Amino acid sequence: PTRRSSDLAGLDAKSGLKPSGEIAPDEWRADAPGLAETDIVDLTDALAPDGSLSWEAPPGRWVVLRFGFTTTGRVNHPAPEEGTGLEVDKLDGAAVARHFEGSLGRILREWEARPATENKNVVGGGLSGVLCDSWEAGAQNWTDKLPAVFRERRGYDLTRWLPVLAGRVIGSRAESEAFLADFRRTLGELYASEYYGTLRRLANARGLALFAESYGGVFDDLSATANVDVPMVEFWNHNLYKNVGEAVSVARFFGRRLVLAEAWTGRPPRARWTETPASLRALGDKAFAAGVNGMVLHSYVHQPGGPAPGFTHGRYGTHFGRLNAWWPLADGWIDYLRRCQLMLRAGRAVTDVLELREERLKSETRELPAPPAEGFAADLVAPAHLKFLSVDGGLSRPPGGGAYRLLSLPENWVADSETLAEIVRLREAGATIRGALPAAPSSLRDARALEKWQSLCGRLGDGDLSLEEGSAAAVLARIGAAPDFVFTEDTNASGGRADLRFTHRKVGGDDVYFVSNQSGRDAEGAAVFRDAGGRAPELWFAENGLVARAPSWRLRADGAVSLPLALGADRSVFVVFRGTPAPAGGAGGAAAVRWPFADAGGGLLRETGAADVKGPWRVAFAPASGRKIGDVGMTALRLLSESPEEPVRHFAGVARHETEFDLDAARLADGTRVFLDLGDVADLARVTLNGRDLGTLWQAPFAVDVTAACRAGKNALSVAVANRWVNRLIGDEKLPPDAVYSARGNTRDALAAFPPWWGDAAAEARRARRSFATWRHYTAESPLVKSGLGGPVRLRFFRKENQPLPE
Repeated sequence: PTRRSSDLAGLDAKSGLKPSGEIAPDEWRADAPGLAETDIVDLTDALAPDGSLSWEAPPGRWVVLRFGFTTTGRVNHPAPEEGTGLEVDKLDGAAVARHFEGSLGRILREWEARPATENKNVVGGGLSGVLCDSWEAGAQNWTDKLPAVFRERRGYDLTRWLPVLAGRVIGSRAESEAFLADFRRTLGELYASEYYGTLRRLANARGLALFAESYGGVFDDLSATANVDVPMVEFWNHNLYKNVGEAVSVARFFGRRLVLAEAWTGRPPRARWTETPASLRALGDKAFAAGVNGMVLHSYVHQPGGPAPGFTHGRYGTHFGRLNAWWPLADGWIDYLRRCQLMLRAGRAVTDVLELREERLKSETRELPAPPAEGFAADLVAPAHLKFLSVDGGLSRPPGGGAYRLLSLPENWVADSETLAEIVRLREAGATIRGALPAAPSSLRDARALEKWQSLCGRLGDGDLSLEEGSAAAVLARIGAAPDFVFTEDTNASGGRADLRFTHRKVGGDDVYFVSNQSGRDAEGAAVFRDAGGRAPELWFAENGLVARAPSWRLRADGAVSLPLALGADRSVFVVFRGTPAPAGGAGGAAAVRWPFADAGGGLLRETGAADVKGPWRVAFAPASGRKIGDVGMTALRLLSESPEEPVRHFAGVARHETEFDLDAARLADGTRVFLDLGDVADLARVTLNGRDLGTLWQAPFAVDVTAACRAGKNALSVAVANRWVNRLIGDEKLPPDAVYSARGNTRDALAAFPPWWGDAAAEARRARRSFATWRHYTAESPLVKSGLGGPVRLRFFRKENQPLPE
């Protein structure tokens, strides 16, 4: 037609080629009449096989639009040459199944065909799942069967609406926006069912679970994740958390037990052999508090031999593995993770608020979700999943267990009548729902027949079914829902507010809270736990498995418990309420247990004195490179990185410090607890006293209870300290290079080719350098990092104060 139409802005996002972002209701309400649907002529039958068009046009000026589709042009990566090709059609389940059967299916079939004796512990035993890593396939917005699927799911033919994808307004702007919403909704459903749903079906048929990082593409990640057995997320060492809230929400809603994280992914300037367990803890604890309960370490490179530290996953990852210089002493930290994961997989999460997220195609979130109100946790839910909720006693109950006190609707959103009908159903059943009514219908059927949509809005806007007004905090207060966890800090000089994160789980009749201090400094104050049930709190320390009765707490009239809590920077603790209610009032005392000076029986430990362990010291070295260096003596402790001797100053590996000290019998009087405080340690330490292994210390304060190992008279002390590769790598850069590294782009400083000595044991043994890495991160001028045992090492003596404890 000669009439021109108004262009639609942001078509790449609205047609599924980019994330659609936030809804702009003003665009939906704008009255911009466009082409009538009858003005659109389908010329497909007039198109010849060679692409020429033969059509006798009616009078007037016409615009001919040709629509076609092709591959996205994306090639899978990284992959070997023989395994490289175009990405599979993610919107066609049959294509996905062919891809699966032709690749992974072939491997599985070959294993299944092997004799049982050779196949033991592999298929159905050693193999537990299929993993889809991060999405890097880009966007796709068409597949051959899309017109038929669209007609089936949306109830009308999209052919005459295709000009909207080219920016033409058909009918009105509101109708065109509604068509685009229908288009995006269909794409989101296909990604979820045809790609993730197909992979899950094929994996489950072989007794395997589907693990997936189901985000990063332009699709509905909540719906996609619902088709995954084990949702996965990722977090990076520069404080980047991808889609944690979405994956955790889906897992809780549908009752998935595990939420795994690709953990501690790094890139320069981090991840250059710089990380230690201590530097990683706060990042991991933040993920634990957000609902993650399993860490998948990034990266462990399998290297049977060769020079160390050797291969890495390019410049990415924290380089976990046996060739990391501190790996021999990493067991204490790994045990910490295991204990946390055991606790956080038990029972089910307690979440008070369910937040409806409007339909949109998105890529990924890169921040942890903000709480809906102080002291409350929330889950996200997709409109399509509202149908799975039931209501009992005013609580909205998902199929995975638990209950939500409040359903919170989005602001500035659009919705279809199906979503509104579910909200009406929940409200009629007694659910508490707050938020705004949608600004416009999000489907073309509703936009063209508004009666039903407007009627549903009317029911939610007036009378008994009206939505609650005000913030989530205000509504929760109105319905009498107390915050689950609140921390009120004592006056502090920093002026900032302490950042304590929490997650709460019901384990049978017990309540387990995980509390993490993310403030970057010590925090001390009063913590109130809503679901204490009048029971005495216990402090469970995942660092070493110690369970201590809280020395000080107060029972409130509502059954909540107020607990004085002192958490050091980057520390965390499990607060557990179990058993029968305790007498009102709780225990006396004014200070909380401070890690690591804790007593398992409860009560307060007061320091009564200290004694320095002065030496002299003998230091023996076990270099990570395998190149031996001689022992050294020290009359007084000093850091290895401050040594005048080059091999010591640039040492990487485990250095064992040994000495003896005398202890007066009077120091070991009944009731005295003795702690060994190592002072300055870089980076991990294992303490052995009189032949008794007292475990690994991996975070300041580096102190351990040595009461059971101490004896009157002479004591033999051994402290093994592991450090990082950094200083050795810097030291080797002072020597002539024996390998060539790239100088270009993102591969700058990557190994360009295997050096001539590679694979020649004799030539490798003659190398002057003590290390070899496939990525060069340092120069000879790079500053050294602290390493070794700096002390002062001292014995600290404590006595337990007498005070009443609850029965």
